[in-house]
Amino acid sequence: MKKALYPILLLFALTGCIERYYPQTEGVGHILSVDGIITNGITKIALSYTVGLNETLSNMTTENNALVYVESEDGYQSAMTRSSGNGNYLIETGELNADAKYRLVIQLDGEEYHSSYITPAITPPVDVSYKFDPVKNNISICITTIGNEHQHGFYLWSYKEDWEIFSLIYMKSWLIEYIDMNTGKWVTETFYNDLDSPYNLYYCWKADSSKLPLLGATEKLSENIIREKAIKTFNCNDDRIFELYRIKVMQNALNRDCYEYFVNLKKNTEQTGSILGTIPTELMGNIKCVTNSKIPVIGYVDVSTITTTELYLTDKYYDDSYREWLIQSSCFNKEFNYIYTECKDCTYYGTKRKPKDWPNDHQ
Repeated sequence: MKKALYPILLLFALTGCIERYYPQTEGVGHILSVDGIITNGITKIALSYTVGLNETLSNMTTENNALVYVESEDGYQSAMTRSSGNGNYLIETGELNADAKYRLVIQLDGEEYHSSYITPAITPPVDVSYKFDPVKNNISICITTIGNEHQHGFYLWSYKEDWEIFSLIYMKSWLIEYIDMNTGKWVTETFYNDLDSPYNLYYCWKADSSKLPLLGATEKLSENIIREKAIKTFNCNDDRIFELYRIKVMQNALNRDCYEYFVNLKKNTEQTGSILGTIPTELMGNIKCVTNSKIPVIGYVDVSTITTTELYLTDKYYDDSYREWLIQSSCFNKEFNYIYTECKDCTYYGTKRKPKDWPNDHQ
């Protein structure tokens, strides 16, 4: 008898930033779910368990006790890898041999799971650009990729975003009050907002990443080229372009079977009008428990090289009048003649975790 599966999309990264699938299953829970793509450099694999329809996501668990590795038909085997936490496994795979076939192996609780052997899909370069729409006052982040002249391209994209913000109002200092935990008394001190100090509350950063699989194919196009496909759009009043914005785009070419797997998952989700949708058992993927065929497992592990690129945007298109409106409308308590903390402390909206390789010297 066929059972239906229901996916919930949360915190998953196929290539580091697409949200992990935590499928809910009808009648049966706690089925191993495997997500990832075997790729050049570092392969990222995520292991978790399905949640029953009558359970909440608080019942969801990740698997951190497995051993995973990659092997090829020509005898290559990566080092066995243990979890780095939260069900994530990072496997050093190095450069993939375009003529070899690779698969994932999982050892867990005395059982062994294999994905099917697949030849790597070779991913072409990807370019990223942007378009400004003055009518809608929007910016769209777009990708372009040129595939093999004689072969249709099937693609999966993901992205990571970092951007710098600053507090709406800069104050050199202000008084702060807190309770001394040793004495139990209120203490008043002056906070000095030194911009050269890493503890200043003027400069902060925010981050985000793609949440759903971003898919594309050229088989219905006249050319094997995807031109300026929008993968992210935001308004010019968005704080992404307050100061400085960076988006890093990752592209994987997919084998047709893997592409169709993700298309069907996405289609099922869209047909329900929500992130919940029935998924037939046939879509459980290409992972099998080879030591016990009665143990179900969900997921599709493809093999593909990865290409990346990034784009920076400044505050060129940001409307400063909008920022002034924010200050005047939401920063001042006229009754008590003071400035709301959230307007002078950027940590209300961001963090002091400066991204790696950030191009300016702000602290």
